[in-house]
Amino acid sequence: MIHRLLRLVERILGLTVRASARSMELVGSVVTRVWSWLVLHLLAYLAIFLIALRSFFTRRRMSHDNGIAARGKIFLVEDAPWPRNDFFRPGAEFDCRCRFSMVSFQDDARLVARGAALKFADARIESPLDLLMNTGETTPFNTVRTFWSFMLLTLRGRAEHAIQYMQEDPTLYVGSLDRLRRVPETFAQLYYHSKVPFAFEVDGGTRYYVRFRMIPWNEGPETGQPDEQDLFDWSWCRQGLRPGEQRSRNYLKQELRRRLERGPIRLHLQLQLHEIRPQERRREVIDSALTWPESTHPWLPLAEVRLDEVLDHVEGNETLFTVNSLPSCMRTLKPRDIDDPAGTNYLRKLSIWCRRARLLGNRVFGVPRPFPDEREPGESPSTPPSDPLPIGAPKPLLLPQEESPAQAAARRQALQLTRKDYPLEVPGDLPTHVARPPAREELDGGGRARTYEDVRSTISDLGLADIERFGGGRRTLATFDSYYPFHPPPAVHDRWRLDAEFARQRLNGANPTKIERCRELPPNFPVTDATVRGLLPKDTTLEGELQAGRLYICDYAILEGLDTADVCYQCAPICLFHQSPDGSLLPLAIQLGQSPLDGPIFTPEDPPWLWLAVRTYVQSADAAHHELHSHLLRTHLVAETIYVCARRQLSERHPLMELLAPHFQDTVAINHAIRTRLLVPRGPLAETMAGGLDGSLELLERAFGEYRFDRFGLHEDLERRGVAERGEDGEFLLEGYHYRDDALALHEEIDQWVRRVLGEFYRSDDDVRDDHELQAWTAELNDPERGNLRGLPGDGRMNTREELQRLLSQVLFTATAAHGAVSNGQYEHLGHVPNVPRALHRPPPTTKDELSEEWLVAALPDARRCAIQIAMAHLSDRPSAWPLGNYPQGFFQGHRDVIRHTKQFRARLDRVSLAIRERNALLPVPYVYLDPRNVSKSILV
Repeated sequence: MIHRLLRLVERILGLTVRASARSMELVGSVVTRVWSWLVLHLLAYLAIFLIALRSFFTRRRMSHDNGIAARGKIFLVEDAPWPRNDFFRPGAEFDCRCRFSMVSFQDDARLVARGAALKFADARIESPLDLLMNTGETTPFNTVRTFWSFMLLTLRGRAEHAIQYMQEDPTLYVGSLDRLRRVPETFAQLYYHSKVPFAFEVDGGTRYYVRFRMIPWNEGPETGQPDEQDLFDWSWCRQGLRPGEQRSRNYLKQELRRRLERGPIRLHLQLQLHEIRPQERRREVIDSALTWPESTHPWLPLAEVRLDEVLDHVEGNETLFTVNSLPSCMRTLKPRDIDDPAGTNYLRKLSIWCRRARLLGNRVFGVPRPFPDEREPGESPSTPPSDPLPIGAPKPLLLPQEESPAQAAARRQALQLTRKDYPLEVPGDLPTHVARPPAREELDGGGRARTYEDVRSTISDLGLADIERFGGGRRTLATFDSYYPFHPPPAVHDRWRLDAEFARQRLNGANPTKIERCRELPPNFPVTDATVRGLLPKDTTLEGELQAGRLYICDYAILEGLDTADVCYQCAPICLFHQSPDGSLLPLAIQLGQSPLDGPIFTPEDPPWLWLAVRTYVQSADAAHHELHSHLLRTHLVAETIYVCARRQLSERHPLMELLAPHFQDTVAINHAIRTRLLVPRGPLAETMAGGLDGSLELLERAFGEYRFDRFGLHEDLERRGVAERGEDGEFLLEGYHYRDDALALHEEIDQWVRRVLGEFYRSDDDVRDDHELQAWTAELNDPERGNLRGLPGDGRMNTREELQRLLSQVLFTATAAHGAVSNGQYEHLGHVPNVPRALHRPPPTTKDELSEEWLVAALPDARRCAIQIAMAHLSDRPSAWPLGNYPQGFFQGHRDVIRHTKQFRARLDRVSLAIRERNALLPVPYVYLDPRNVSKSILV
C-alpha cells in the first residue's frame, strides 16, 4: 500500500511540471494556479497522513527523535535594536523549555544535523511562541515538491538515492552539507537557525520577514565542523561513524547533563529582518535554501536564553514544539503551489496532527524508552555509495615522454591520421578554423544543426507580419510587446526605457565587457561641467569625479567607418556614465560619433524622445560589438582555433586532451553552421545587423586585429579596463558589477581545479618542457602561418607548470564562463527589439530638436527583421544538459585522484551557485548568467 502511494506521488510530481507547461500553452495561468493549489494540498495532507500513522504506532517523531530537554528563562535585551512590536518588549522575561536533538539517527556521533527547539513557556504544549531551529544556515529541501523528493529517498534508503537528488539541484546539495556536524563537543557550542522566514508586523504597520538563530554565549566557532572528506566525498550520504568510534551513542546528552550540573547554560537569541518591499521576488527572498547577507541584514540581539535544569525523559518527550505557536504580530506565509518556499512552514503547521498522534500513541502504548548507550556489536562506518563518476578499467593517459618506444610510435602514427581529419584553413585576418569538420564533430542527433536550418521557418511561425496587418499597419512601441505568441516576452520590456536600466546593461547585460573606468576625457569628446550641469552631485566637478574613480566610459571607436547595409545606419558612439555616492550607475553624456562634428553631446536633460532615441543608437552599436566582437570572435572563433590545434597535436592518450575535449563539444559544428548558414549573403545575421555581411566581416577583422590572448584573460581584461580597482576599504570602486564578481569566482574555481589536475601528471617544470606534444600544440597556435594566435604565455613555448596552468585556465574559462556571460543574456536583452535593435533605419539625430514616438518606431526594424532577431536571440534561451563541472562517464576513468579533484570542483561550484542565488534574491534585477548551473561546459550558441 505504501509503495503504491509513493508511486502515485512520483507520478503527481512529474505531472505537475508537464501540466503546468501544457496549461500555460492552452489556457494560461489560471489553470496552472488551480492545478498547483490542488496538488499542493493533496501532497501536503498525504505527507502528514503517512507521518501521523508512523508517529502513532512508533511513538516517534518524524525526525529529531534522539534528544534532551531543559528548562530555564528567556531575558529580552533592555536596549532593543529591533522595531517596536506587540510581543518582543525590551526587558521582558519568559519561562522557557529548550530541546536539543539529532535531526536523524539514534547515535550522537554520526555525521548529522543537530536541532534546537525553543518554547517561550515552561509548559508541555501551550506557548506564545515556539522556534524550531537546526544547525546550518540553509536546508536540504525548500518546497513541498523537494520535501516529497527528500522523503521518498529517505523511505527507500537515503544513501542509495541521495546522490541523484542532490545533483538535480546544487543549492539543495549545499544545504544538505551546510547543516551537517560530526561529533561536536557539546550542544551548547553550535549555531541553530530557524531558516524559513515568518511574516512580522511591527508598530506603525511596517511589515518584515524575520528569521531567528540561537548561538553560543561566547560567539565562538562551532565544534564538529565536517572536514574536507565529509564535504566533498559522496560517502557523507550514509552519514556513518568514523572508524574506531568509542563515544557513547548518547554522549552529547550526557555532556549536557554534566554541564548543567556545574551551572546554567547561556545562549544568545538573535533575529534578522528583511523589510517587505513592493514588487520584490517573494519566492527567492523567503527561500530557506538561501541566506540574507549579513552586510545588509545584520543579526540583531534579541534575548539571553539561560537553561538551568534537565527535564526528565518522559516530560521532555511529551513537550510539543510547533510553528503554530506564534504571537499576533507573527504569522506563517501561505504557499501558492508546491514550488513555493512558504510550503515548508505550511507542512510544519499541518504536522501538529503528527505530533498529536505521537502524544496519543504515548498515552496508549507508553513513552518510548531512552536509546541505549552501548553500541551494537559489529557497528562500523557505512560503506560509501557508488561514485558519481564511475571508475572502471583504467584509461591509459600518459605524457608522451612516458610511453614505451612501441607505444610512442603508435601514438605518432595516430596523430598523423588525426591531422588529416582536421585540415587548417588560415584566413590570416580572421581566426584559423578547420577547413572541413570531421564526422566526429557533428552535432549530437543533428538537433542544433536543425535549429539553425529551421530559423526561417521559426520566423514565419511567429507571424509577426500578420500581427501588424491586424493592427491596421500602424506600429507603436506597444506593438513590440505583441511579438511573442509562443514565448513570454523578455522582462526587460517593462523597464528598458529607464536610464538606470540602460546603465545596468553596461555592467550586467548581454555585453558586460565593454565598460571602462574613465581616467581622462577623450579629446574628441568635449564634455564640460556646463554640459552636465545639474547631473552631478552638488559641489562636484567632472575632474573631481574623474579623480575619485566615479566616471566610466564606453567608446565604440572600433565601429567608426564600417560599411552598412542598404537603409541601415551604424554609429560609433562615446558614452559617459557616473556612479553616484549610493553606488548606482547612470548615463551622463552621449556623443553619437567619434567627432564633435558628428553632432552635439546629448544628456538626460534633453527632450525625452530625443534622449531615448540617442540611447537606442548606442544600444544598436553595442549589439554589433557584442555579437561580432565579444561573442563570436572572442569566444566561438578563438576557441575553435585552440581546440583544432589541440586535436592536431595532442594524442587521445594525452591528459590535456582528456581535460580539453568535453569543453569543446559541438563547438566546431556550431561554428561551421555560423559560417555557412548565418554569416552569409541573405543569412539571418547579415539581414539583421546594421553592417550587413560586408560590415560584419570587416568588424570581425578589426576585432581580430586587436586581439591578443594575454590581453583578454579575465584578470588582464578587468585591470586594463580599470574595473577591478579597489578603494581604501578594500571594496571595488565600481559597485554592482555582478559580471565581474561572478566571473572572478568561477575563474578561481577553474584555476584551482586545473592546478590540481595538472599536478597529477606534471611533477616538475621539466615534465612541461619535455612534453613534445604540448610544445607542438602551443607552437602551432603561435605560428602566424597556422594557428595565428598572438599573446600566448611564453610566446608559444611552455617552460613552467605555472605558464601551462595560466594557459589552460584561460582556455577553459573562455569556453565556459566567458561564453556564458555573452550568450546567456541574449533573449533577455536582444529578444526585445526596441531595447537592443541590431539595425536602425533612420540617420541618427544631429540636433537637439525633440523627436516623437513615431520617429523612433519608424527607425526600428520591420516585423520580418524583428522576427529574425527574436528567433536568433531565443536560440540561446535553452538550458545546457551539461553545465560546467558535470562530465560524461569515462572522464579520466581510472584516475581516482583526478576524479576526486573533479568532485571537489563540482562541489565548490555548487557553493558559488548558492552564493549567487543568495545575492540575486535581494536584487531588483538578478544576474543569473554566470550561475554555474547556467554555464555550459562548452560553447554552443
